[in-house]
Amino acid sequence: TQFSSLSLSELYVTSYEKPELVVVNVRSSESNEKGNFSPAEIQNLANIEFNNSNYGIALEILEDIPDSEKTPSMKYCAALSHMEINEFEKAKELWLQFEEVDDIVWQERSKWYLALCYIQQGNRELAIDYLKDVSEICGPRQVNASQLMKKLSR
Repeated sequence: TQFSSLSLSELYVTSYEKPELVVVNVRSSESNEKGNFSPAEIQNLANIEFNNSNYGIALEILEDIPDSEKTPSMKYCAALSHMEINEFEKAKELWLQFEEVDDIVWQERSKWYLALCYIQQGNRELAIDYLKDVSEICGPRQVNASQLMKKLSR
């Protein structure tokens, strides 16, 4: 028999690579007297849990922050955490919020991961649409997006 093309599920697995989220040194004086954590400290705590594969804990840390106060980095950590625990609808909701962010780096990332969510959910057409956008942005995923688009178009 001929080699069949990879299934969408296999394409997802071979294309998704869990990133290592950045943890920065934050002076503890940034937290106020009440013991509340600063946004930078909250981000660090969530990123540490994500990096340790504790996705539910990362989400719990971030869920108390109102959406209007979440930084792109916080939304990035939350969306990736949802993907890691197969909550693709919740991840997509967060990735779609990046369309309003005036930063090509965040837009490129979010469109890449949106495409992967759609691949995992079996929606080839929407995945290709987002991959096309990524392939037109001069960024780290440009070549991967073009290659993945070709595989999906077969």
